[in-house]
Amino acid sequence: MTAARNAQWSVGAAGPVLRLVAGGDPHEVVWQDFALCTEADPDAWLPPDGASVWSAMMTCRRCPVRSQCLEFAQDSPFPVWGVWGGVIFADGVVTATEIRCHKDLHVLDEENTHVAPDGSHSCRACKRERRREAAA
Repeated sequence: MTAARNAQWSVGAAGPVLRLVAGGDPHEVVWQDFALCTEADPDAWLPPDGASVWSAMMTCRRCPVRSQCLEFAQDSPFPVWGVWGGVIFADGVVTATEIRCHKDLHVLDEENTHVAPDGSHSCRACKRERRREAAA
């Protein structure tokens, strides 16, 4: 286990951000100690406009403390931005609970998404449909 951390909200350049700070009993275990996002690229959860949050959403789907993270964001005294508990927030408002393909026909989850070596992703269901149409 890692040492316990306390979460503090602070005003960042792009808006309120969560900052984990040392403090409290070092033997205390908090939900953030089990969050999978602590082992991933932090920029994935608050990407620049137009960038994909797919990798963050897929990490959240596997996270054992997803519900605690979402509750933390919903109870925040500040409007949150980015991905929290597998949900996308903008200015404290839920804007999406899933990522859909460019045609808005299919959910892009781990089974239905092809990830290219450059990190881009595409919908496998749409690809199958295009192949069927081309073969007909």
